[in-house]
Amino acid sequence: MFTDLEFQEAMKQWPEIKSEPMEYRWHYDKHGKIYLCTQQQHPEGTDYVVVDEKIYDNHFNYRVVDGKPKIFDKPLGYRVQLIKSDQGYQVVYGHAGIILEQEEFDNVEYYDNN
Repeated sequence: MFTDLEFQEAMKQWPEIKSEPMEYRWHYDKHGKIYLCTQQQHPEGTDYVVVDEKIYDNHFNYRVVDGKPKIFDKPLGYRVQLIKSDQGYQVVYGHAGIILEQEEFDNVEYYDNN
């Protein structure tokens, strides 16, 4: 068995392991579209921007403009905003995400495009 002092002396012969700080990168093409996200083992020769951890995972909401992340608002064609109505999509009352197509349900309400 080693004593604590012997253990400390033995550990001094090993180099200190330092972890490198994590660098979050978005790699983008000439149009600013992000095609690759990396945290380590970054590829060489690509255009990239370093971002913080908070926005790293939300790359689908961004483009890179002039070397900086910029929020990209998707065209309205990708969104459907519904409002309560007397016609339109039949849904389960209180659960607008459950659309009824051919099912019969007693407690329903309707939503239609805004």
